[in-house]
Amino acid sequence: GGVRDGWTMQQFEALAESVQKYHPSPDLDLLRRAYEFAQEKHRGQVRASGEPYFQHLHETALLAAELKLDIPSIAAALLHDTIEDCFVTHA
Repeated sequence: GGVRDGWTMQQFEALAESVQKYHPSPDLDLLRRAYEFAQEKHRGQVRASGEPYFQHLHETALLAAELKLDIPSIAAALLHDTIEDCFVTHA
């Protein structure tokens, strides 16, 4: 599971490549952990359109990378719906 899945691995690599274009040494481990956590917690959730909910989070993270935000901000983009939608607490 997680980022090791083919399609998901390609999505993560696209995000990592986007970040590496402007960040000299990004914490890809933090980014990967946020990515896998969000993916796991949103597994099975779909939007009204039928699109997997995680796709919204991935696209939000890509937008954050386009804005050249730092890694914690991109991680927050991935996790922004986790507490309200996934029975996850902040503690």
